[in-house]
Amino acid sequence: MPERMTLIEKTVFLKSLEMLASVPTEALAQLALHAEEIHADRSEVVFREGEVDRGAFIVVEGAIELRKDNTVVRVLEPGSAHGEFFLEEGGTHQFTGVASEETWLLNVRHEDVIQVVLDVPEFGLAMLRVHARQLNLSIQRVLELENRVQSLTASLERAGVGRKA
Repeated sequence: MPERMTLIEKTVFLKSLEMLASVPTEALAQLALHAEEIHADRSEVVFREGEVDRGAFIVVEGAIELRKDNTVVRVLEPGSAHGEFFLEEGGTHQFTGVASEETWLLNVRHEDVIQVVLDVPEFGLAMLRVHARQLNLSIQRVLELENRVQSLTASLERAGVGRKA
């Protein structure tokens, strides 16, 4: 586990993330300058459901379990993130994040992202493109699921299951 990451190490790490790969390096360096390093021991709570949202948490090493009502809904591994860069400030965390092992994270706060957008407009454009791609992928997935549901419903109806009397 690193003692502390240099600005260059943080920037290179951020650039290695798929969702940030297209963001200009200068913008990532500005973001890295403000990213807070967090070390969490095994079983340590990093953030709690209902607490004020502190921005995006990106796993550098280790793993974070996202829990909802004590049920693990997702495990964040190195390179994955939880939270949004652009959500309105004052929102709350929807999950509790618990380190499942010794974990090293970067926390990028909303206000730092906004400042980078103002300082390096190309960052905002790159993030819009990233979010547009994610939205398109989500729409495709919803359409695939709708088709699958229609197909399963038709199969059930052909089998005589679910017919209205």
